Amino acid sequence: MTSTRREIKLPDVSGTEHAYELTLHPAGEGWSLLTTVSTVAGGPLGRMFDGLAKSGGLANVLDAEIDGTQLGQAFEDLAKNIVKEGGLDLIKSLLKYATRDREKVPQSFDTIYQGNYGELLAAVAWAVKENFGSVFRGPFDRLGKMTGR
Repeated sequence: MTSTRREIKLPDVSGTEHAYELTLHPAGEGWSLLTTVSTVAGGPLGRMFDGLAKSGGLANVLDAEIDGTQLGQAFEDLAKNIVKEGGLDLIKSLLKYATRDREKVPQSFDTIYQGNYGELLAAVAWAVKENFGSVFRGPFDRLGKMTGR
């Protein structure tokens, strides 16, 4: 059985590193969140990647001519989708089982992230990756290893 605990260190706005611990969401709760996260991020992220692919791909992103209008629209759509699907409640749900320096993130949210939105975005991205990253690689890896009967 795989571990359901994860750890990372993330810097705050002043550069001070903080120790995060995360317990993965229980399956039922995680499945509900996965559908919400997919609704929120699917279209905007697809448009972002599409815009980068047309400009030389991810490998050449620093040398690429990026369509700022397209990327700006994708970020705007992402923000609108977050608000539509619960806004702050959604963000707190994603961080429900996270601690920062042993403090429960949802209970200390306002003080932890006051003027510290970069760390907040990094924590949310990390929680999403840890909880749902295997959705995009896992099933296809498993299908390749299956044998027919």
